[in-house]
Amino acid sequence: MIDSLRRNAFNIVLLICVIGFVAWQRVPLMQHGQSLEGMTLPDLTVTSLDGKALRLSDYREGTVLLSFWATWCLPCRVERPALIGLKDEFNDKQFEILGVSDEEPAVLKKFLEKNQNNFPTIVDHRSALHERFAISSYPTVVAVHNGKVVSVSHGVNPFLKFMIRHQVTGSYF
Repeated sequence: MIDSLRRNAFNIVLLICVIGFVAWQRVPLMQHGQSLEGMTLPDLTVTSLDGKALRLSDYREGTVLLSFWATWCLPCRVERPALIGLKDEFNDKQFEILGVSDEEPAVLKKFLEKNQNNFPTIVDHRSALHERFAISSYPTVVAVHNGKVVSVSHGVNPFLKFMIRHQVTGSYF
């Protein structure tokens, strides 16, 4: 038994260090999300990838997700099917998803031609939205309900669908 513990001591210490590092990295992100909760959706006019002007104040009724992402971000690619599924599920309700990226339009168009998409993408050239919401990691999903930020999710959130379904319908299932 003692020999087994000695052989695995390095692995145990390494596991504890990794868990501690991940927790240390996540705490500031969770605190950041809490500081945004209750913030009013800014009255900005932004441009979608297809050139349309969108006023964020037009999305103050119902639920809107601002999904901050990048084409090079693997976790963003993992999260996309969940967002597409949410958009399909709630297409007839007061629900919208706005993808937000600060990458070049040509890069975004090339990516979206090859990958499924069913929601508008905002080209945040000057990073106005990134700065307003202090985005420091991808993916970040900001959930807004009736014009107020209700939650901020950093990284891939396995419970995102349930959280948003509850916001839109009042039920988790």
